[in-house]
Order: sequence, then C-alpha cells, then structure tokens
Amino acid sequence: MDQSTKTNQSPRAPSNHPAPWRCMVCAATLSTLSWAAPSVEAQVVAPKSTTPPAVAPLQQDRSDPIVNLSALDSVSPSCWSEVRTLRVYFAHQSVGSEILTGLAEVHRRYPSVALACCAYAEPDKTDGAAQSAFDTPGIVGATAGKRGYPEQKIDEFSRFLRSSEGAKIDVAMLKLCYGDIGRNTNIDALVERYLKAVAEIQRERPTLRLVHCTVPLKSPEESASRIKRLVGVGTDASNAARARYNAAIRQQFPLAQVFDIAAAQARRTDGTEATVEHKGKRLQVLASEYTDDGASLNRKGQIVLAREMLLALSKQCDGETPTGTGVTSATSTGKTEP
Repeated sequence: MDQSTKTNQSPRAPSNHPAPWRCMVCAATLSTLSWAAPSVEAQVVAPKSTTPPAVAPLQQDRSDPIVNLSALDSVSPSCWSEVRTLRVYFAHQSVGSEILTGLAEVHRRYPSVALACCAYAEPDKTDGAAQSAFDTPGIVGATAGKRGYPEQKIDEFSRFLRSSEGAKIDVAMLKLCYGDIGRNTNIDALVERYLKAVAEIQRERPTLRLVHCTVPLKSPEESASRIKRLVGVGTDASNAARARYNAAIRQQFPLAQVFDIAAAQARRTDGTEATVEHKGKRLQVLASEYTDDGASLNRKGQIVLAREMLLALSKQCDGETPTGTGVTSATSTGKTEP
C-alpha cells in the first residue's frame, strides 16, 4: 500500500540548532537544515554576500544536472530586490527540505537572485528580548505536524500564522506531503478543512500573502506491482487522490497564488509530461528523471522545484508577472479529476 509510515517528528526544529535569526544565503545555511534535508553541503559553494551583485550565472560544473533556469531572467531585478525584503514561512516535510536544498544550487548558479534562508527554531529569550527567525527577511523552513496527519498540519499552520510571532510573516506557504494523502483520504473533507483555515487566516491577517501548494506525487510502480494497479491500490490510486486535491487547489486560487509542485514534478525537461492512465483518465506522476527512488527528489529534481518556488515567490511582487515561465503554468492534465 502507498501509505507512508506515520512518525512522531516534531513540527519545530531541534533546540540545538544555531540561532534562528541568523539567516544567511541558503547555500551557506544548509547545515541548519540537516535535521530534515539530504546532506549535499559539500557540493554547494556559498555566495560571499547576502546582497549579491548583478552578475551572469556561474559556469556549471560538468557533474551538475542540466536544468534550464532561464525563466528566472524574466523577473525584473527590482522584483528580486523586493522578494529579498520578504519574511517567508515555508511549512513542509521531507520534499520541502529537498526543495530548500535545491535553492542552494540555484543560488550558486544565479547568485543575483540568492535569498536568505534558515531553519526555524523557537525564539531565543536569553538576552531578555525574544529574537525570532522572522526578525529579518528570508525564507524560514519548518516542519509542520506529523506525516500522515494533514489536518493537524493545516491546524498548526493556521494557529502559528495567527500568533504574535506569525504576525511578522509576509508570505506563508504550507506544503502537504505525498504521505499525507492516499487512496483512502477523504479529499473533499481535507479541501474543506484547508479552505476554512485559509478564510480564518485571511480574516485575521488580511495583508498576509498566502501561496498555496499542490501536493507532491510519486512515480509509477514497476511491473512487479501490476496486481496492485488491477485491484485499485498502490501508487496510481494514491496519485489519483492527490490529483483530486491538486485540482481543487488550482480551481480555488489564482495561478499567481499557487506553487504547483505536482505540475513541476510531472513536466520533464524536454517539455513532455509524465502521466499514467488510471481508470480511463490520465494522471500526472513524478517524472523518473527527478527521482532515484520514486518519491524523493534527486539533485536535478531539487533544482527544478527550487526554480519553481522562486518563480512563485516572484509573483508576489507588486504588479509583477514573469513573462517567462518554468512549468507550473502547464497543468492541463492535473486539472482533470480522476
């Protein structure tokens, strides 16, 4: 069955991590994310400054995955400057940590768009004044709830944004995990729970910008699991449930407010879309080139998703809509409910 093992992972970073307000360029702070992210720090070189100069992208090492990042050029320098002033809260689980790792790679190649990054930790009150991860601009990543309990994640996300610390946040994103949604998930109830939380947040925080995330997908199972397909279990059935949730997100919110993770995962680098047929309909799936195990993002997948996250953030600039796009606008298959 395609149900991830439920864990007791805390929604907060361990207390022994460096002070949360010391946000630096993402490439320089991967060690603070090591409690959740794959360890690729040795492959990343940090830019020398958190205010990078306007320079051409760095030459790509031969061992680097080839990923087209030209869509980032369509965003104006003034917009990137604005994005660097935002306090962004990214609530996530494992795939989210992989995306943050990908940001470090994108920043290495495009230092002119580098953003500050850090992992969340509880406010430090040792000097008598609480210092928060959101005291300075940057992307603050934090685990949300427990895998397999999406309702808990939504409730914690909503509660935190309406707290005194959450009041400092400019942009907030909640990414549910593929392990949160399976073939037995009540999608209608989950969507209703999320929409209710969004309404409550917007009522109390009308100036907060919410970026809504589609749920990550998994790759199709190999031929050894064909029996599962025939009886309606396994990855295809669970991806069908995820597709229903993703379709609801795309239909409920404007494109500029959506970080379409699923569409990015399905769109191959040659422009074609990875799909499977399930009960007579086509479903988006995680393209094999972006994963080595059918679920987690490999280095190439991390960079592609990081690019899409940056483009989603750039759409939060006042009056800014990138003329170039990555893949998140190509969602025709994902809009078809199974």
